[in-house]
Formats: sequence, C-alpha cells, structure tokens
Amino acid sequence: MADFLNKVRYGIGKGVTTASVRSKEVLETTKIKSEIRGLEDRKKASLEELGNILYTMFLKGDLDEERLKSKCGPIAALDAQIKEKEEDLKVVHSKAQEALGKPKPVGVCACGAELYEGTKFCGKCGKKVETSH
Repeated sequence: MADFLNKVRYGIGKGVTTASVRSKEVLETTKIKSEIRGLEDRKKASLEELGNILYTMFLKGDLDEERLKSKCGPIAALDAQIKEKEEDLKVVHSKAQEALGKPKPVGVCACGAELYEGTKFCGKCGKKVETSH
C-alpha cells in the first residue's frame, strides 16, 4: 500500500512540475513571439518606406544611393534583432526540456530534425546517426 501511495505522490509531483515548467515556457515564448511580431511590423513599415523612397527617386530619375543605404542600415538591425529573439526562443525551449529531464539536443539531422544524446536513428527520417569517437 505504501508503495502505491509513493507512486501516486511521485506522479502528482511530476505532473505539478511539468505543468509549472510548461506554463513558464508558454509565458516566455508568448512574450518573445510578441516582441518578434513587433520587430517584424517595424521592418515591414521600414521596407515599405524604403520602397516608396526608391520609387519616388526612380520617377525623378535621381537615385540617391547614400540615402537608400541610410535606410537599409536600420532594416538590417531589425533583422539581427529578430534573429536574436528567435535564438532566445530556442534557449527557452531547451531550458524547459532540461528542467523536465528530457535529453539534450546534440545536433541536427540532414532532414532538419534535432538529434538527442544517445539517439541512434533520426526520429523524423530514420537515417542512422553517425557518432564521432
């Protein structure tokens, strides 16, 4: 009977931990995704402005390359910020997996699927995982 109660207690504890970790992961990913959407909206507006400037210059027959370059710099900075936030998403996911005791990703298969410690075959395409010794 005590063994059964210990198993129930363990199961409940594990469920609470899982719910806690997953809810934290959802909150953090939602925040980061919202930030990414904001950056993408700013990028879209900047690209539209750049396109309007370029078209106006084209109509006038006067392409001001320096002005165009000055508008491209902030767009490139937005791209870098978006990429950084996407990396933040991967870190949040990885930390959640680690907190739940899931195996750590150690690489990526040719098909794009993550490969985990101890994996012998890709879970997506079935390709044998080459191990380096």
